[in-house]
Amino acid sequence: MKNATSAIHLAAAEDSIKLPRHYVTMSRKLRGDVEEFFSRHEPEESVLVIDSTGPLVTRQYQILDAVGFDRLLEIHSFSGGNFVFFVYLGLMLGAGKISCLDLGSRENERLFRLFHHALPFSVPRVLWNLVRGKPAFDSAQPVYSSLEFILLDRFIRGRFKDLPQNVHMHLSDGGTRTSVVLSHRTIADGAMAALADVPLSEIVAMSVAVPFLYGSKGTRGSHFDPVFAIDHLLHIKRLCSSGAPTLMSTPWRSGMKGCIQFVQCTVAGNPKLILLRDLVKMFLNLRNMNWCYDVHAAFAFERRSIAPVF
Repeated sequence: MKNATSAIHLAAAEDSIKLPRHYVTMSRKLRGDVEEFFSRHEPEESVLVIDSTGPLVTRQYQILDAVGFDRLLEIHSFSGGNFVFFVYLGLMLGAGKISCLDLGSRENERLFRLFHHALPFSVPRVLWNLVRGKPAFDSAQPVYSSLEFILLDRFIRGRFKDLPQNVHMHLSDGGTRTSVVLSHRTIADGAMAALADVPLSEIVAMSVAVPFLYGSKGTRGSHFDPVFAIDHLLHIKRLCSSGAPTLMSTPWRSGMKGCIQFVQCTVAGNPKLILLRDLVKMFLNLRNMNWCYDVHAAFAFERRSIAPVF
């Protein structure tokens, strides 16, 4: 959808950040897959699915930058995909406290780690919690702190009704442990009316409430990360079987299957090992330069002029 600027994006990112070669290869393939998909399908008839990526949610900024959000038929996000889409939407609508590129600075990468490791002896505490089978972090406060640092209060305190009509945020019901969809339609028909007046920051926090990371403490506990729903895989399969042209950004695969174009948002390698490495760095408070690479590969060079609507 942004074919004319894709090459400029990547060239600028390479010059200023000096992305590793394997990262450049991944970025070029991702944008090429997106361009090829939209050469065959109109945005207004297409569905974008933003999959979970583990702790490094920044991996999904590139697909969002390449696609946008305003013309798509539907956007579906899961887990960390909910977090990154919410941040992206806020930044694009003028509700950011910092710029897109500031997200990827080394200093801010360190700051986001410190949101998780704010207390003295945090790393031993995290490891001890994991050994005891408790959530690594004491609550979801790091999620709230991150959102408050990036976005204006009026945006994170907004309600789902303030979001575009094509947005669908997926969660897991805390009672039945099954997948549910928060959308304008499911609020209107009553299925998800209970979340209609919940601040968006709380919805995002619940959507990343991974049991072994944050647990439910710090959220209202009615919903949690959709990846841990008992029917998650079946739910994903039903979503992608709608018949609509579907572009799915995921760390797990690439290629085509029927009307579904899978776009791999991670560098080549074993996705499970990549996710495990990201988790280890998160637990041990170690710098993860892929955070910086993701952001700069997505946002370097281009600036948008979208009027704030919130």
